[in-house]
Amino acid sequence: MGGLIIKGSDGVATVANCRHDTDQIFPRIAPAATSKDAWDALESEFEGSPQVRLINLQSLRRDYENLKMNEGDVIKVFTDKLIDLGNQLRVHGEQKTDYQIVQKILISLPERFDSIVAVMEQTKDLTSLPVTELIGTLKAHEKRVSSRNENMTEGAFHVLSREGKAVVRPGDMKSNWRDNKGKKWCGFCKKENHMESNCWRKPKKDHSKDSKECYNCGQVGHFSKECRSKKYERAHMSLEDEDIEDHMLFSATEDAPITTKEDVWLVDSGCTNHMTKEERYFTRLDKSIQVPIKVGNGEIVMTAGKGDITVCTSFGKKVIRNVFLVPGLEKNLLSVSQIISIGYSVLFEKKCCTILDPMGKKIMEIQMVNKSFPITWNSSQESALVTREEDVMELWHRRLGHVGNSRMEQMQNKKMVDGLPKFHVNKEICGVCKLGKQAREAFPKESQTKTKEKLEIVHTDVYGPMQTVSLNGSRYFLLFVDDYTHMAWVYFLKQKSEAFPKFKKFKALVETQSGKKIKRLRSDGGGEFTSSEFNDFCDKEGIERQVTVPYSPQQNGVAERMNRSLMEMARTLLADQGLPHKLWAEALFTSNYLQNLLPTKAIEDDVTPIEKWSGHKPTVEHLKVFGSICYVHIPKEKRSKLEEKAKRGIFIGYSSNSKGYRVLLLDEEKVEISRDVAFEEGKKWDWVKRVEVKKNSSIPVSVSQSQEEQRQNISSPVLSQIDEQDINQGGEGSSTPPKKYKSMAEIMQIAPMVDLDGTEACFAVFEEPQCYADACVVKEWRDAMNEEIKMIEKNRTWSLVEKPEKKNVISVKWIYRIKTDANGVPFKYKARLVARGFSQEYGVDYLETFAPVSRHDTIRAVLALAAQMQWKLYQMDVKSAFLNGELEEEIYVAQPPGFIVEGEEEKVLRLRKALYGLKQAPRAWYGRIDSYFLQHGFQRSMNDAALYVMKKDKDILVVSLYVDDIIVTGNNTQLIDKFKEEMKLEFEMTDMGLLNYFLGMEIIQDDQGVFLSQEKYACKLIEKFGMKGSKSVSTPLTPHGKDVEDSEEYGEPTKYRSIIGGLLYLCASRPDLMFASSYLSRYMSRPLNKHYQEAKRVLGYVNGTCHFGVQFSSVENPELHGYSDSDWGGSNEDKKSTSGYVFSLGAAVFCWQSSKQQTVAQSTAEAEYIAVCAATNQAIWLQRLMKDIGFDSQGGVPIYCDNKSAIAIGKNPVQHRRTKHIDIKYHFVREAEHKGLIKLKYAKKRWVNKSTAKVKCKLLICLPKHLATEGLKN
Repeated sequence: MGGLIIKGSDGVATVANCRHDTDQIFPRIAPAATSKDAWDALESEFEGSPQVRLINLQSLRRDYENLKMNEGDVIKVFTDKLIDLGNQLRVHGEQKTDYQIVQKILISLPERFDSIVAVMEQTKDLTSLPVTELIGTLKAHEKRVSSRNENMTEGAFHVLSREGKAVVRPGDMKSNWRDNKGKKWCGFCKKENHMESNCWRKPKKDHSKDSKECYNCGQVGHFSKECRSKKYERAHMSLEDEDIEDHMLFSATEDAPITTKEDVWLVDSGCTNHMTKEERYFTRLDKSIQVPIKVGNGEIVMTAGKGDITVCTSFGKKVIRNVFLVPGLEKNLLSVSQIISIGYSVLFEKKCCTILDPMGKKIMEIQMVNKSFPITWNSSQESALVTREEDVMELWHRRLGHVGNSRMEQMQNKKMVDGLPKFHVNKEICGVCKLGKQAREAFPKESQTKTKEKLEIVHTDVYGPMQTVSLNGSRYFLLFVDDYTHMAWVYFLKQKSEAFPKFKKFKALVETQSGKKIKRLRSDGGGEFTSSEFNDFCDKEGIERQVTVPYSPQQNGVAERMNRSLMEMARTLLADQGLPHKLWAEALFTSNYLQNLLPTKAIEDDVTPIEKWSGHKPTVEHLKVFGSICYVHIPKEKRSKLEEKAKRGIFIGYSSNSKGYRVLLLDEEKVEISRDVAFEEGKKWDWVKRVEVKKNSSIPVSVSQSQEEQRQNISSPVLSQIDEQDINQGGEGSSTPPKKYKSMAEIMQIAPMVDLDGTEACFAVFEEPQCYADACVVKEWRDAMNEEIKMIEKNRTWSLVEKPEKKNVISVKWIYRIKTDANGVPFKYKARLVARGFSQEYGVDYLETFAPVSRHDTIRAVLALAAQMQWKLYQMDVKSAFLNGELEEEIYVAQPPGFIVEGEEEKVLRLRKALYGLKQAPRAWYGRIDSYFLQHGFQRSMNDAALYVMKKDKDILVVSLYVDDIIVTGNNTQLIDKFKEEMKLEFEMTDMGLLNYFLGMEIIQDDQGVFLSQEKYACKLIEKFGMKGSKSVSTPLTPHGKDVEDSEEYGEPTKYRSIIGGLLYLCASRPDLMFASSYLSRYMSRPLNKHYQEAKRVLGYVNGTCHFGVQFSSVENPELHGYSDSDWGGSNEDKKSTSGYVFSLGAAVFCWQSSKQQTVAQSTAEAEYIAVCAATNQAIWLQRLMKDIGFDSQGGVPIYCDNKSAIAIGKNPVQHRRTKHIDIKYHFVREAEHKGLIKLKYAKKRWVNKSTAKVKCKLLICLPKHLATEGLKN
């Protein structure tokens, strides 16, 4: 100790330090002269220099980020390691919060924890979830899952004892049987590390040969390894040669001597594929696939092919795919591993093997025979016959447009058509029919009035608009149905106004064909049927008009039912072949063509509509499966001797002007009509991969008829009257490829189709593409994606680099949106490439994310001021705004689908600028444009960070920013024009002209001012929730005193929340809905039936007032006024009151709010005082905001209140037993009144009844007669 003993207190400390160190540490601190020197030596030894500590920290970060839990790991080991890494990071100065650790655990768990993770994400608040609670929950889940599997073996088959059962499911056999070669498991005590023969828990038995039964032959006296009568070969080893594919042929059955037939299959737990020696089983066989297989005697045999077989079980016909053909195989083998790999399950229980489909439905049950599980299918001939007959039935089911079984049987039994073969109609449900035909409530029964001749009554209706246009741009179709024959005609319309010209064309056609005159025309009251021109024509021609009562479509039931039938069949035809939805008109035309060939209950004569109309029995021999692959013959006059004799295309219908088929040519991008067409009805076209694919069923190719016979059998165009030009294509389109990337057409080799100027998708569920595969087949979306990539490259958003090791690479996806104008007409297709930012990690990939946008109050304030000052409002849109934001972090993303650089598929993209979807992208963009505005003379408002004002002398320019949408106004148009030009130089901008549509709000600017409404959004909301045509009501909510009694909980809370969310957004222009929406939003977590009924009432009110909005106009001497009001104890649940306020600038109401108070008011005065406080806060903010944008109100803002006691409390420091308990924060009103920021004024009762504030709190003020005085206009 001599060298370390230093006199004084420091010496004592030094000695103490020495005594607590180990012998290894002692030499390092021995030379220290002081305690500080010793401590410095220790710190340098264990923590290192700052540079070393930084390196250690980076290493720990890398380990933390890369830590994942593997499938076989235990949750305790994984979480212990994760928490240990977190502790080490904390020692190095980096603190991981509980939320970060919870996130890390959840995203690092393997697949077996997906179910519990999903439950916790939906039921727990992860931001406040303790780590210990999460780990405990995961451990409990792990233990529960393990307890279910503890009785299973570790082998390929997981077989229990003979009295138990075994279930083999997908995922159980992911590893090869060799992985478990060294493991031991006892079937008696269910424990590991020993075999059943050595189990100490098992009663001792005689294990000699004399009492042991041979597993091979079933005899006693010897073991199976000594058996000389091994009848079957077994492969107990897998292939070890590198050039031989690993296909095991190891059967887990106990091969007792059984009598097998050629059609017997054995369930095999060891082989990796199904195998058979019988070529006759195959319905599809690829003999080019030859795989070497090693059997038990060491011999290697080659497979002779691979394909599919069809077998008949007691549970229906099944197709077994990917079966090897192995000549000389002793047994047909059904592989358990292959069965479970496609989602099926295999259950072994009580000497029985059961195979279940992915839905848990039993499809096969095999009894154990001599310790094996043999399967005997139906005989080959019978199976083949059944397969062929079922395939024929399926083929005609598809040719006839997925017609119902009963109608197909009726056509057969009563011989209603020629050319339909005889086959058994089974009752199996067609999956495509379930997708295309939704069950709906039946329409009322038809009228008892029966017509006696053709054209006595013609039913008509217009269906649409479709969100996807037809080949020539049509969005509607016009339907005519003859009541007597039930014959139908369809015409396609671009606009409803074309209905009258089409009717005249239809009238001339049918009257010429039938020799009859149209006597009565039944339609709804739509404007296309009730115009003066239409009525005058009918009067002149002597046609009686029958118009249905409003909101009673059942009175036009014939047309409505036919519309439904046509749409269901068209939807089914498209779904069957996976066709683009822009071919809806082709599918609909074909549907009408087929409906005229099919029987209907409306005709009692056992004839089809076409036969009753024309008098001739139709034939169906020419019918083909819609959307199937076909080949159009090229006449020798149009080709050279070496050119191909046919062109490949897609069958899309029957021509109405000639006896031919309509074919969409895949290479020439056009529709051609031809009579010389050969069909492959068992194939369809993959629109993404541009290859032919076979249907799942084994439908034979229809080549039995000659081309001449086929075209002779094509029925007359009378089957479905339609103009050929209605469904012809337009011109060809093209797309310009972005630099460095292949164009969409090159990558996908997709023709731009026909030039279909589509908007959204055909049906409501297909409004916009949901994935890249759906969008890449449509020209407009391909062009939009090309434009997006060009914009990204122009902004130098990224660079292609090698994938860095241990870096988070964020995936990307395409988002598709259609922008519409105020009338709902699409004007822009927008494809947005977004990063999947949910995989970013806080502190590594991003830090701050907040970015301000303009409040609705600010936007309305700008509109009100512009109307008052008579300024014009303009709108601009920044193209790909987020791509302009500079990134500070190092971010990598994957190459986008469809634009992967050829030859560099493994590289990734290093982001230099922000990309949509990144958590920091909005903030990066806001920082970019904020700096631009500040550098160019704008002042950012302190009251709204997204509001900018530029003042030059007497000129003023106001800019309101909402992400990438910009509102511009001011008193100098030249200054506005200059601003626009400068913005276009800095950013890619679109000048939208005068403001007319912003964030779903429609703006009309005229001499009277500015009118703000959301009529389009309101109509969509009504239609979305099935309230279109409902009876309108005069008030949004049930008046007080008529509240519905307590009811049960509403069964669809998500729907209720959707309604309330829509209503709250509608409040952006509807102050009359504010109270109702706010009130109903209180019950979104657990709505009752009565709340849902009230929500429907609000929708009914909106249905009658869709056109309402707020009018901003100019008046003399405008002032900023506020109005405050409150009820008292209006909430039945907790007796809290509701506050409401509105503010107006001149005659324009531009700010409103209604909310529940936070405390129970003990008097009306207190409730009103709390409401005045809320209005005061808003008044001070509005006064400052209006001053920023050029309106400086003199003095305080007047706030009107109808309670004198509340005003007295606000003006005087009253303290007595009725007011002393009021929370101190509400006394801010007194300070504001004292400083002159507000002026509390009393509103007289006779005026208050029409007070604007009452819109929020007193329901009866919502009556239309009061709305005009409140700034709410029609």
